[in-house]
Amino acid sequence: SDLEWRRKLARVAEWTQRPLIAWAQWDTLFKKGDRSTETLAAVQRLAPLADQPEASLHVWLLRLQKPGAARVLTEAQWQDLYALFQADSAAQALEGSRFFEQQYRQLNQIFLLDQAAKLADDAGDDDRALRLYTERVRLTPFSQSAALRAAIIHLRRDQAEQAYTLLSSQQKQAGQDAEPYWTLFINLALD
Repeated sequence: SDLEWRRKLARVAEWTQRPLIAWAQWDTLFKKGDRSTETLAAVQRLAPLADQPEASLHVWLLRLQKPGAARVLTEAQWQDLYALFQADSAAQALEGSRFFEQQYRQLNQIFLLDQAAKLADDAGDDDRALRLYTERVRLTPFSQSAALRAAIIHLRRDQAEQAYTLLSSQQKQAGQDAEPYWTLFINLALD
């Protein structure tokens, strides 16, 4: 059949170091509904070479639909997934923010909340980003990045008092080596 022929061609193309030819065949198999482990792995592996991050993202999301799949991902794999959501558009970044927030709520891993907040920020959704950064600021360990990003969003909104209050609430957690935090905090205090 056509699908078996494509699978054989894809394998031979990979064996002979022709990844783009292999990509075309695996991608066709995937688009025609082949969800075998071999096809999913090939699409995920070759999509970056073919400059097709959305295909790799699609495979990740399919794999994560299996019960318990998210629990076994490493932090590096989560970072790869984050980069895929970040790569394309503001709409995709916003979708990624929702996805990472949902994963944070289920798995209670703080770095997922960090990624949700950054993606919302990248998407330009200040309300969502501020809500997520503020939630992150209240958790331990201290996140200088979340505190600064939340304060900056407040400042962009002409809410210097809220920015100062937020940073003030983190004085004990910040530590002496958080120089950017202290610089902004002092500048706000002097205004």
